[in-house]
Amino acid sequence: MAAECSVDYAALCRVPAYLGLAGVVDAEYGARFGEELPLERVIVDDDRRPAVRGALDAEDGSVAGIGTGSFLARQRGGQIRLAGGWGSRLGDEASGFWLAKTALVLTLDVADGIREDTGLTRSLMD
Repeated sequence: MAAECSVDYAALCRVPAYLGLAGVVDAEYGARFGEELPLERVIVDDDRRPAVRGALDAEDGSVAGIGTGSFLARQRGGQIRLAGGWGSRLGDEASGFWLAKTALVLTLDVADGIREDTGLTRSLMD
């Protein structure tokens, strides 16, 4: 891809990089992941902190990250406090995955006669 952009690959590998990636649960994991990349200077971190900084810059405030995963964050005085974002098996109760899974579980309960149907469960069954 570097060649397609007329960029020297070796020069590109010398550019400092900061990667905020989902699934990076601690600094050790991030460092190990970074060692596998061809980059000379790289920091690999959890994706929640850069999302907060991108949304708030240095201002105090709160962020609700809702997408494939989900988390809540509060930034005050440059300090970020995070809640959630542990993945679909352990939480992410506002994520698209969680919402879809819950809707399907409720629909299967209707199919099994455990719950009364609703407009949503009827639509999903259709």
